[in-house]
Amino acid sequence: MRGGKERWLRFRVSNIFDKSGVSYKIICTAQRIDTEKLLEARLALEGRKAKLADETLLGYAIIDLLTSEIIEAKNYRFPKQCVYVGNTMEKAAACIAKDIIDENDRDAFLCAHDTRTLRTMYESGTLAQSCEYRHMTPDKNIMFVRNSHDILHDPVSDRFYLYDYFYD
Repeated sequence: MRGGKERWLRFRVSNIFDKSGVSYKIICTAQRIDTEKLLEARLALEGRKAKLADETLLGYAIIDLLTSEIIEAKNYRFPKQCVYVGNTMEKAAACIAKDIIDENDRDAFLCAHDTRTLRTMYESGTLAQSCEYRHMTPDKNIMFVRNSHDILHDPVSDRFYLYDYFYD
């Protein structure tokens, strides 16, 4: 890691053999694949979005962890209730949390959507987490929600993004 930044590398090792077939030299090459890994992660995200027609998916959001701004969002059950493009993660989380029934679940949810907590989580090597809670819907029904999210580092822009999914 140069300058403390994460880098992805692909190593290839080849043997060089003499005329009798004995290896006498090993050549190792390294290639940076940061962009390739980012594209793989984005492709995986697009694959997950393709499954968003699944009835259990309530919605998703992609958040820029540098600015805390929601840059992409889709809410399938309650359009624009809390999660919408341009809102901040903290405001959206506070809006959602007010309808979480259990106080401990509410606190855990807010902690899981705190920018500093997420950066610390990433630095410790934890790139994904999830939590479950009971949520009061606008029509006063109780819904069990599973929230899972992944953190992705974009090496090109050096930004961190949270991919947040909500399931019934």
